[in-house]
Amino acid sequence: CNVLSTALPELVAFPNSEPYAISSTYWSQRQSELHPGCFVTPKTTAHVSGAIKVLTTLRAPFTVKSGGHTSFAGSNIQGGVTIDLRFLTSIKVAADRKTVSIGPGNRWVNVSEALDPLGLAVVGGRAADAGVSGLILGGGISYLSGIHGWACDNVRNYEVVLSSGHIVDASPIVNKDLYWALRGGGGSNFGLVTRFDLAAYEQGPFWSRSLIFSGTLNTTIIPLFQNLAITGLPSDPPAHTYF
Repeated sequence: CNVLSTALPELVAFPNSEPYAISSTYWSQRQSELHPGCFVTPKTTAHVSGAIKVLTTLRAPFTVKSGGHTSFAGSNIQGGVTIDLRFLTSIKVAADRKTVSIGPGNRWVNVSEALDPLGLAVVGGRAADAGVSGLILGGGISYLSGIHGWACDNVRNYEVVLSSGHIVDASPIVNKDLYWALRGGGGSNFGLVTRFDLAAYEQGPFWSRSLIFSGTLNTTIIPLFQNLAITGLPSDPPAHTYF
């Protein structure tokens, strides 16, 4: 942590400080019970690269936090270094409105608030507070999955920091093997994604509904739900259901 603090001044948070307390906030208690030696809070991809170079050179244990919304202890570490991406929150819409570039520090509510006024949407998360990285890298079920597939199916390009610290793009054109691996690779350590270029779609109003039934009706409800999942809604082909 001291070496990182020298290499990246003002970006390293130590215990008993306000920045450390902010980065220690997690959705899951299992995650918040872990206490890293420090948090690194990069503000640019170059900062991420610099941190990775230091950590891999020193063989220091580290992990990465996007939204910290998983129920298992995957984005925090005891005694090591946690790279907190909360400042990488850029959201940029391409001139042709076909692609949106999103930083991994965003929550899905940030993305929706930026795109809704433009009449655009991406295949993203249904939980407002969830971070973008975990959902996309883990596959990603969305309200739009019935028509556009999973979130990982809609990534056009990843900006990735490799373990060497090199910054590369991964797409169907360049680094195709890495692109393939990142599409649903989840917790696998292929690299640290610092930008997602997602397909954007014109989106107007849509409808949704939640139905709650007593558990005593499971034997009645589950077959009906199974039939709905198989046959779909003929009057609304893009629709989908989840249980």
